[in-house]
Amino acid sequence: MNLRGERQADFAYQAVYRYMINLINEVSLETPVKLPSLRQLSTRMNVSISTIQYAYSLLEKEGRVYSVAKSGYFAWPVATNPPVMAGG
Repeated sequence: MNLRGERQADFAYQAVYRYMINLINEVSLETPVKLPSLRQLSTRMNVSISTIQYAYSLLEKEGRVYSVAKSGYFAWPVATNPPVMAGG
C-alpha cells in the first residue's frame, strides 16, 4: 500500500491508523493475534518507523492493541456479541 495516492489532507499516521483498524477488524479473534512488525508496516506503507510507532501508540491508548517486549504487537480479542448492560 502506498500512501501517496491517499487523501492528501490526511497525515501519514492517520492512514496507518485506519489501515491497522481495518486489519484488526478483519480478523475474527478468539485469542490475541500478532500484528505486523514496525519494519514490515514501514516497508509496506512506505512511511517512517516513527510514523508506525505513533499509530501503534494511539491504538495502545485506546486499548485495541498491546505490546510484548521482544515479541511485537498483538490485537486484543474482540467479543462478537458485547455484553448488554441491564438496568438504567
